[in-house]
Amino acid sequence: MSKTSPLSQTLTRDGKTVKIEITQDGKKENGWTLKIVDEYNNNITWEDNFSCAQMALDEALACADEEGIDCLIGPDPKLFQ
Repeated sequence: MSKTSPLSQTLTRDGKTVKIEITQDGKKENGWTLKIVDEYNNNITWEDNFSCAQMALDEALACADEEGIDCLIGPDPKLFQ
């Protein structure tokens, strides 16, 4: 059974919002996963696990700070219809 961290949250920068999802699947000791879901329901999931939920959150925030929130947002699916 998967456990969602209370550190999971939404992040808004420059008028754009993504959802930070931090979960532990219970199968791996110290296995916190990080997934970012954007407004178009695109998602980015980190391949490596984190030893604690705070490290996963720090990684997501660092990406947004260093590269801008656009690096966490995929394409609008309407552009491909």
